[in-house]
Order: sequence, then C-alpha cells, then structure tokens
Amino acid sequence: LKIANYHTALGVPVSVVHSRVVMAHTQADVQIGSGGTPPPTVPVPNVVGQTQAAATSAITSAGLTAGTVTQQSSTTVASGNVISESPAAGTSVASGSAVNLVVSSGAPPPTQVAVPNVVGQTQAAATSAITGAGLTAGTVTMQSSTTVASGSVISESPAAGTSVASASAVNLVVSSGATPPPPPPPPPVVTKDPVYDFSGSGKSDILWRNSSTGQNVLWLMNGATVASAPALPTVANLNWIIAGAGDFNGDGKADILWHNQSTGQSQIWFMNGGTLSSAADTYTRWRREGRHPVAQQEHRSERDLVHERRLDQEYREHHDGHRPELDRRRRGRLQRRRQGRHPLARHGHRPEPGLAHERRHRREQRRDPDGLGPELARRRCG
Repeated sequence: LKIANYHTALGVPVSVVHSRVVMAHTQADVQIGSGGTPPPTVPVPNVVGQTQAAATSAITSAGLTAGTVTQQSSTTVASGNVISESPAAGTSVASGSAVNLVVSSGAPPPTQVAVPNVVGQTQAAATSAITGAGLTAGTVTMQSSTTVASGSVISESPAAGTSVASASAVNLVVSSGATPPPPPPPPPVVTKDPVYDFSGSGKSDILWRNSSTGQNVLWLMNGATVASAPALPTVANLNWIIAGAGDFNGDGKADILWHNQSTGQSQIWFMNGGTLSSAADTYTRWRREGRHPVAQQEHRSERDLVHERRLDQEYREHHDGHRPELDRRRRGRLQRRRQGRHPLARHGHRPEPGLAHERRHRREQRRDPDGLGPELARRRCG
C-alpha cells in the first residue's frame, strides 16, 4: 500500500477512506479535513504608543505571543514606547500567533556643528554667520577696548572651532570703543588769589570750587603738570566762599580762609598738603542795617555829626544847675533839632511836625550860626 503525499497549509490530519488494487498496485484515496477541527482566530490588540512591557502583556492576554522587538529612533514617540506592530492592530490571526513590535529608542542624537570664527567681525555679521551655521546668537556683552573697533566682536563662547550640538547658543563680547577720558575738573569760580603753595614744595598749587555743587578740588602742581588732585570736603552751602589763603599756622603750607556771605562767619581750614587737618572758627562780623554805628553814619553828613557834637558839648558846658529856664529851653531845642535830623527824616518817613522843626531850625541857624541860642547870642553881642 502506498500513500500519496498530500500537504495542507493548516496541518489538518489526513485519513484513508478506502484502498483498491489497480494493475497490481494498491492506490489509496485520501480525504482531507475529515480528521479534526481547525484552530480558532483572535484579533491583534492595538498596542501602539504603549510601553514595551504593557504591549507584551496585552498581546499575551489576547492569546498571542510576543514576536521580535526592533529598536528605532523617533522624535515623536517617547523612548521605550511602541511605534508600530505587525500584524496590524485588528487583524484576525490564529491563536498563539506571534506579534512583532517596533519600539522607540528616543530622539536621534543631535547633529554636531563647529562654531564659526566671528572674532573681529561686526555684531551683525557675526550673528548672521552663527545662524547660518545652524546655531543661535546668545547673550551680547559690551566691553571697552582700545584695540578692537567699536561694534566689533572681541571674543565668543564657545570658542571658534568647538563642536557643539545644532541650535546651541553662542555668546558674544562686543567692543564699546576706547575707555572715555575722565571728566574734566569742576569749573573755577571767582575767588581771591586762587593760586597758593599747599604742598610746601615752593611751587604754586591751584584751588578749585564748583559754584553749583559746592565741590572743592586741590591741584598740587609740579610746574605745568598736575601731580595729584585730592578732593576736599564738599561745602554744599553756597553762601560760603573762599575768601583767601595763607600760612596761618606757620607750617610752611598754605591754609584756606572761608567766609559766609549770609551770616558773616569765617573759618580757617588748616591744611597738610591736600588733606584737611583741622578747622577753626574766626571772628564773626554782625551787621544789622540801621543799628550798627557805621550804618547810621552812612545816612548822615559830616556837618550833621559835627553840629550834634557841638550841641552836646554846649549843653554840658552851660549846665550848672543855676539856670533852669535856660536849661529847659536848651533841652527842648536840642530835642527838637534831633527829631528833625533823624536818619529816616531824610527819606520821607518823618511826620509833618518834624518838617516844621527842620524849617525853624534852618531859620535859627541863619540868625545864630554858632547855635548859642538867643540869650547867649545877646550876651556875646553885649
């Protein structure tokens, strides 16, 4: 008996139905599928986006087996998650079939680029070169420089030629030009003799005062060169002026005399070169207008003063206590004359009676130039 070779795709068992002899040979008739039931099918679960462990658990729970796992980089799927599966999700397959997975290994490593050399270029050109190389412009710091032109790049970080990841930032240091010169000294003000020898070197020095801020600066000179410029204490009260300078303590170095134009105060700064050693107040001159003797004299003529002194002397000479009537008249006349000669009377502030006394006094003065009075004049004439 010889059985012919029959193959089935699903491995279904074969069975012999009957046999017969044909020309001395036995031939078997075979019927396929009559020996058992085909296996059941199941749908492939959707595990895309799940972690590899979760996907494997879902596949085995569906009656399938985990097949091969292939790693692949991805910029959209997180590392360790399933990118795709095969067979695709929803496909009906026989129970126990294998499901292959493609799992993400994360984003691909960034492309390395070399930092371009932009030192010496203008800021605009350097920024263009950096972005053209696939990098970004970082922070820009301004720094003074005497060798690099203003607006040009002094240095870059990372340094030129360094390999960095694409889109990395490159920081620049840009020149702001040369360091500006120091500010000029404060403008001078009108002072008395501003040049003195403060250092005791036998050479004149210069004293400056700022009339707006009250700052004071001393230039210690070496000929036409400023050897040093020490700053003195600031006197913010602009009523104080530099009245002069001189060697007040005899140490061979000039000191400073200050005067307050408002209060009349004076003060001496005893200097030791460009340093203030001590300060001492000096005489304060108080001048109240209209009360100081000199102020009163400014409103009187010399003739008025002589005449008043003569009247006072005359009264003292003739006052002996035996002529009360003469004394009474003399005192009244003297009082009236003084009222008419008050300083304010010359400025239109005297009352009308004062003007009458003044006119009467002038008439009497013309008749009696010596001011002796009618009785004494008659005695002299007699």
